[in-house]
Amino acid sequence: MRVFKKKCLSPGGNSGRMLRMGREKLLVCLMAASVLVMVLAPAPAMTQDSHYWTLTYGARASLLGGAVIGSVIDLGATYYNPGALPLIEDIEVVMTSTVFHYPNVWMRDVGGTGREIRSSRLSQAPVVVAGMFKVNWHGQNRVGYSILSRQSIRLDFYANVVENDCDLPDALNLKTFAGNLHLNEELSETWVGLCWARSFAKSVGFGLTAYGTFRYHEASSGVITEALTEDNDLAFTRDSQFYKYDDYGLLLKMGVSFDYGGMSWGFTLTTPDVTVYSDARVGQNTTVSNYDINGDGVEDSYMAADYQEGLEALYKMPLSLGLGMNYQWRNTGLHLSAEYFFPVDEYEVIPAEDFVGQSHGDTLTARVTNEAKGVLNFAIGLEQTVNEDVKLYTSFYTDFSARKENTLTNLSVSDWNIYTVMLGSDFRIQRSRFTLGLGLGWGSRVREAEGRIEISDADDLQLVKTAAFDYRMYKFVLGFSF
Repeated sequence: MRVFKKKCLSPGGNSGRMLRMGREKLLVCLMAASVLVMVLAPAPAMTQDSHYWTLTYGARASLLGGAVIGSVIDLGATYYNPGALPLIEDIEVVMTSTVFHYPNVWMRDVGGTGREIRSSRLSQAPVVVAGMFKVNWHGQNRVGYSILSRQSIRLDFYANVVENDCDLPDALNLKTFAGNLHLNEELSETWVGLCWARSFAKSVGFGLTAYGTFRYHEASSGVITEALTEDNDLAFTRDSQFYKYDDYGLLLKMGVSFDYGGMSWGFTLTTPDVTVYSDARVGQNTTVSNYDINGDGVEDSYMAADYQEGLEALYKMPLSLGLGMNYQWRNTGLHLSAEYFFPVDEYEVIPAEDFVGQSHGDTLTARVTNEAKGVLNFAIGLEQTVNEDVKLYTSFYTDFSARKENTLTNLSVSDWNIYTVMLGSDFRIQRSRFTLGLGLGWGSRVREAEGRIEISDADDLQLVKTAAFDYRMYKFVLGFSF
């Protein structure tokens, strides 16, 4: 569950401020009734739209926390380090490799009310499909392919409330309040790559993967409120917004891998993507009927609605540099990897046209924007060989959020850092190998902001927007190969 804080359409001008003030007053009513308090502050995302290392590919890479940039020994090399492909002598054909995610996200003491909001969902993590074959052309070459999901998000959340005889400030003159909130989001990002790799010596390999990318992102949110006054007059508000875009692009991933002195190393560079084709649409409908927005005793009614289609979209992926190392000492292997993702300056994802509100004539903006800070993720993994049939694994890795603090952009949401530990085993039964593993990821974030809201002749109300976010991710790894 995520309380939608992606204000893809933000009103501007005096009427825009009136819309926001009216919304805040209604939220005070909600808070006083101890219902729908989740709309008071940014809320958690079940998935991490501001993180780059959420997903791992392949059973072994998952158990090592992705610390395989310098030690890839399977077809995951097409993604982690294409330069390792020509150095792998015997690549196992993976028939099944599945990672299940069970995320738990909750807010504690939302808005200072003591309420807790929790969400959990079991889902299968996206898997990588890869293959490779040798090409004897001007030396030893290897050509491979890979299809993988870099993002996979689906969110559906609904909340309803009806409160009679609420304990609300007298100046609001309300006796009954009803509200409905819906939040929906779907995000998928797929990479399809063709890889070429070649060894220049027994211990040096170079590879290049060209990826075609497809990103689909659709999100909508809406709040409908109805209030019955002491005089039996009906007040109504509606605030809904949505955006949807498709982005097709191209990027390159280059990798170098070599062995030296009993150690293996790997270097990777992933370029930003170049958009080839895109399509987008946005929309907003903000309506207020018979509600005293200004507290001047006069009921206000107005509407601002706009829908735009056939727009262009642009989603920017960052440039990243990766480094990995593997050191083998007797039966123990130490794996280290790190990757730096460069910052992305603020830009418009959907550069929609401004529009004029129908009832008040003010100009409103409908743009969707984004930006990202630079982050450095690292992973450390241990691989212990018990005998020729059994191996044990453990790892720790980070997944820092790229969302900037106090940013006004509205595409990314999650801003907590994630830390994950993994434990697992790889064992052989006759001619087949099996992989089993468990993992736990965790993170937290506390947000707090204070403000005062004046309601007619009533005393100012102090509204403290406070939410403590706790994040847990349970992982289950299942693998089979022959």
